[in-house]
Amino acid sequence: MLKEKAIKAGSFLVVTVKRLLTGAGDRIKTIDLAKVKAFLTPTEIIKNLKNGLHSLLNETDIFHLTLPQKKKLGVFAAVIFIFSVTAGWAATSQAIDRPFVSAEGKVMETPWVISVEGEKKIVARSRDAARLIMDGVKQNYVCEKNQIIDVKIKEDIKIREMDIKNGQQEPDICDIDEGICRITEEKAVTVAVKEICTAKKETKYKTIYKKTDSLPAGTKKVKTQGSKGEKEVVTELIKENGKVIEEEVLDQQTIKKAKAKVVLVGTAESSSSSSSSSSYSSGSSYSSSGGSIDNYSGTLGRPLSGMRLLSSFGMRWGRMHYGIDLGGSMGTPIYASESGKVTQACYSGTYGLIVKISHGGGLETRYAHCSKVHVKVGQKVSRGQKIASMGATGNARGTHLHYEVRVNGVAKNPFNYL
Repeated sequence: MLKEKAIKAGSFLVVTVKRLLTGAGDRIKTIDLAKVKAFLTPTEIIKNLKNGLHSLLNETDIFHLTLPQKKKLGVFAAVIFIFSVTAGWAATSQAIDRPFVSAEGKVMETPWVISVEGEKKIVARSRDAARLIMDGVKQNYVCEKNQIIDVKIKEDIKIREMDIKNGQQEPDICDIDEGICRITEEKAVTVAVKEICTAKKETKYKTIYKKTDSLPAGTKKVKTQGSKGEKEVVTELIKENGKVIEEEVLDQQTIKKAKAKVVLVGTAESSSSSSSSSSYSSGSSYSSSGGSIDNYSGTLGRPLSGMRLLSSFGMRWGRMHYGIDLGGSMGTPIYASESGKVTQACYSGTYGLIVKISHGGGLETRYAHCSKVHVKVGQKVSRGQKIASMGATGNARGTHLHYEVRVNGVAKNPFNYL
């Protein structure tokens, strides 16, 4: 902008003086306007104007000028002086790229170099172009929908005028878009962005289990269906090249509360179940659900396709019985109640052949008195997968499955989970 104004001013002044001195006759020589327009800095404008004025004064017979022409010439000299002072101040107060003439004779502004940690990365057409390239690189990692607190490049960036002399080959200059792409794709810099993100998130509902003697033991019934909630979360994020490296929740407001799911768990036991606890006779059926292991309704899957209770959880024969005994025939398939990892699959004292599965979160299931195991320690199993066959190994009074549920090592009533 400054150059254009200077060029226009210089051209105007030269043309003006020619018009002022039109009456001076053949003694006035024509000033080369193309030469004046060829200047590239205010300093050269001043030099050309001064030379032009000096030529006019030397080659013009002032004594043959009329008084009005002499006055106009004096005004022109004053204007040249004021313009020289102004342009000189502008040249020192505002950086203007110096001209460069390539080996091909092309006149252009001296290119500027972008360096990262002392290594040259990009040659830009001008200082402004170099700054636009770096601004564009930073903008690539800014999320416009978030509130931006700070954007900075972690590396040391230098933008300097290229050390080049007239007559040298024109360097490989990147345009703005190309420069942005090259620095971004090469990951030459690390753009750190600190921003505030406001977003809506779903909240999960809880499941509440309530015991009731109005339902048979081992059965469950959903009393109230649950529903998800919604909240607005304000988070401060610190990203590097678009990847979140730090995250802090500043505030959160509940928009809609989650509604808990309520499940009733039956605890009532039939009289036939109680009477059968003293022996492993045929007993009565605890559950008539039968069929596939997939037809369960509890938290854990049933270990047998048909569940016939022989002995309950609790005190038995003067000592604690840490699980439930389920009847069946020799070789009946036993299934994993939930996905997990096998932690034991071997003979273990009174348990006989036993399989233990860890389901994570401190939850463990045990399957004892097996005739055969079909898994090994360390193996991952899925819910409903066959893991063993029913038997009567260990301290068993007949063919059955001794089934336990433990949480953090503490035995729990399996019927609260099935």
